[in-house]
Amino acid sequence: MDVTQFVQLIANVGFPIACCIAMFILMQNNNKAHKEEMIKMTDALNNNTKAIEGLKDELRSKR
Repeated sequence: MDVTQFVQLIANVGFPIACCIAMFILMQNNNKAHKEEMIKMTDALNNNTKAIEGLKDELRSKR
Protein backbone atom coordinates (compact mmCIF):
# COMPACT_ATOMS: atom_id res chain seq x y z
CA MET A 1 0.00 0.00 0.00
CA ASP A 2 1.55 3.25 -1.06
CA VAL A 3 1.08 6.68 0.49
CA THR A 4 -1.66 7.86 -1.88
CA GLN A 5 -3.75 4.76 -1.24
CA PHE A 6 -3.30 5.23 2.50
CA VAL A 7 -4.32 8.90 2.31
CA GLN A 8 -7.30 7.98 0.14
CA LEU A 9 -8.32 5.28 2.63
CA ILE A 10 -8.19 7.76 5.51
CA ALA A 11 -10.14 10.33 3.46
CA ASN A 12 -12.83 7.79 2.57
CA VAL A 13 -13.11 6.00 5.90
CA GLY A 14 -11.96 8.70 8.31
CA PHE A 15 -14.89 11.05 7.71
CA PRO A 16 -17.59 8.47 8.53
CA ILE A 17 -15.65 7.39 11.62
CA ALA A 18 -15.29 11.00 12.73
CA CYS A 19 -19.03 11.54 12.17
CA CYS A 20 -19.86 8.45 14.23
CA ILE A 21 -17.63 9.65 17.06
CA ALA A 22 -19.18 13.12 16.94
CA MET A 23 -22.70 11.64 16.97
CA PHE A 24 -21.76 9.40 19.91
CA ILE A 25 -20.51 12.39 21.90
CA LEU A 26 -23.65 14.35 21.02
CA MET A 27 -25.86 11.46 22.13
CA GLN A 28 -23.96 11.17 25.42
CA ASN A 29 -24.44 14.90 26.07
CA ASN A 30 -28.13 14.67 25.19
CA ASN A 31 -28.61 11.67 27.47
CA LYS A 32 -26.91 13.49 30.35
CA ALA A 33 -29.06 16.59 29.82
CA HIS A 34 -32.22 14.47 29.60
CA LYS A 35 -31.34 12.67 32.82
CA GLU A 36 -30.90 16.00 34.62
CA GLU A 37 -34.20 17.27 33.20
CA MET A 38 -36.01 14.14 34.35
CA ILE A 39 -34.61 14.52 37.87
CA LYS A 40 -35.95 18.09 37.97
CA MET A 41 -39.28 16.93 36.53
CA THR A 42 -39.57 14.23 39.18
CA ASP A 43 -38.87 16.76 41.93
CA ALA A 44 -41.49 19.12 40.53
CA LEU A 45 -44.04 16.32 40.29
CA ASN A 46 -43.37 15.26 43.87
CA ASN A 47 -43.74 18.86 45.05
CA ASN A 48 -47.02 19.19 43.16
CA THR A 49 -48.27 15.96 44.71
CA LYS A 50 -47.48 17.27 48.19
CA ALA A 51 -49.25 20.55 47.41
CA ILE A 52 -52.35 18.75 46.14
CA GLU A 53 -52.40 16.53 49.22
CA GLY A 54 -52.17 19.64 51.40
CA LEU A 55 -55.06 21.25 49.54
CA LYS A 56 -57.08 18.07 49.85
CA ASP A 57 -56.48 17.95 53.60
CA GLU A 58 -57.39 21.64 53.91
CA LEU A 59 -60.65 21.11 52.02
CA ARG A 60 -61.56 18.09 54.15
CA SER A 61 -60.91 19.98 57.37
CA LYS A 62 -63.33 22.75 56.32
CA ARG A 63 -66.26 20.35 55.93
